[in-house]
Amino acid sequence: MPHVCIGRLSLQQQRSLSTALWALLLCTQAALGFSLAGQQESTCEANGSIYYLGEWYFLDSDPCTQCECTAEGSVCARTECTSLPAACIHVSHYPTDCCPRCEKIGCEYRGVVYELGQNFQPSECEQCTCDSDGIARCLVADCAPPPCVNPVYQPGKCCPECKE
Repeated sequence: MPHVCIGRLSLQQQRSLSTALWALLLCTQAALGFSLAGQQESTCEANGSIYYLGEWYFLDSDPCTQCECTAEGSVCARTECTSLPAACIHVSHYPTDCCPRCEKIGCEYRGVVYELGQNFQPSECEQCTCDSDGIARCLVADCAPPPCVNPVYQPGKCCPECKE
């Protein structure tokens, strides 16, 4: 390092040099994480660990809470989960995840699960489709009255038929 003779500098130059050296010392100490007294700056303790200033971490007790270690202590914020799609028919919640996940989208109709776009016939008189919004839309057969007095319902057929 070059040697500077401070005695040959003017008072103004000495003050400028002194200010510059002081600023350099402060910046170096701050970058290394030490105060002027040589003490380690504050840390944060959580989850049984020590975190340094500027470090981010999640709480072990709540994976939805993320914290940052600051000079004032830990500053935490809770993650808000987005709502799952209305057509979600299978939800998983893993212990390490903050929010539940939608694993499968489809329709549930009378306790039975159907794939999106699937056509199904829950009874002889209904024809249904699982729409992309997760709603089962069904058409019900409209039977014309049969031309006889005592019509009979045949297995597998929707509308009654005459015997003869």
